[in-house]
Amino acid sequence: DPSKSLLAAKAVMRDRTARMRRIGGIGAQKWLRVRDASALNKTCARFDANLDACGNITQLLGFEGNFSKACYAEFSGMSGLSKGNSFRREAGAGELTRGEADPIRLANRLIDHGNYLCYGMAGAALWALGIPPHMSIFHGKTRAGGLVFDLADSFKDAMVLPIAFSLAKEKDAKEAERTFRGRLINAFDDREILKEAIGTVERMIAAVPPQKRAPDA
Repeated sequence: DPSKSLLAAKAVMRDRTARMRRIGGIGAQKWLRVRDASALNKTCARFDANLDACGNITQLLGFEGNFSKACYAEFSGMSGLSKGNSFRREAGAGELTRGEADPIRLANRLIDHGNYLCYGMAGAALWALGIPPHMSIFHGKTRAGGLVFDLADSFKDAMVLPIAFSLAKEKDAKEAERTFRGRLINAFDDREILKEAIGTVERMIAAVPPQKRAPDA
């Protein structure tokens, strides 16, 4: 049901902006040493306003894409990567060779690594609730995957981006990946992300009115 898919999507996306404000902002201060992360609040406010005005899933996915790009730009700028280099998100970045220094590529590789860990956390939350991870709520209707990716989206940028960009300029890519993995896993525990993910699913379900039963004949 398109109308119910839209309600479900908006519930998940509102958790996404709430976590970016709360977790992403703290992460920026902790890992990127920025004093003022208020620009993230403005980015989230724009997306929230778009969610309120959004009338269908296609429109929502467009707003979501713009929000993601804005978050990459914000964290890239806070890390200093956008000074002389415009960051472009490219999934599937290859492994860096020993001694190769490429901060943009390393940032992309770390984001890939973090996203996969977030998919694992989202999958664990859905497994605990007895919900198939491939169930199509909104994204899964147009591409491979399903709810596991939608759920991961509700926390992955806030968790992954501050740590990934903080390590993008490291000279030893292998050591950067080890450090990144350790910091992200510790952050999952500190932020109780499994519990947070389960809460998002519960709020998503609560946002959709139940199907009315037909009267008995």
